[in-house]
Amino acid sequence: GDMDYTHRGMLPEAVHGVVDKLQPGGLAEPVQLLEGVAVLRLEGRRPAQQRAFEQVRPRAAELWQRAEAEARWKKLIADLRQATPIRIDESHYAPLRGQADGKPRAG
Repeated sequence: GDMDYTHRGMLPEAVHGVVDKLQPGGLAEPVQLLEGVAVLRLEGRRPAQQRAFEQVRPRAAELWQRAEAEARWKKLIADLRQATPIRIDESHYAPLRGQADGKPRAG
């Protein structure tokens, strides 16, 4: 499908490597991607431009919230692991060793 204009970082680096070599109107050989195969055609190029903050504010907020949530989740997991003592009662292993021969347990 038509991806409209994109900027570096929006597509996998392998795609950028192929697109960088194309001239406007050029068609690339198929490119293997994680999601499948892509055939790329370069319609045109535009000079890079910086958008106004108000244009990018919603996306920036979304990205910040996602990163913040992931960081907090990782910290919570790390804190729980550090605060939670783990004991292994090896006396439970002895009965299990007898089951290692593949015979069903009586019960």
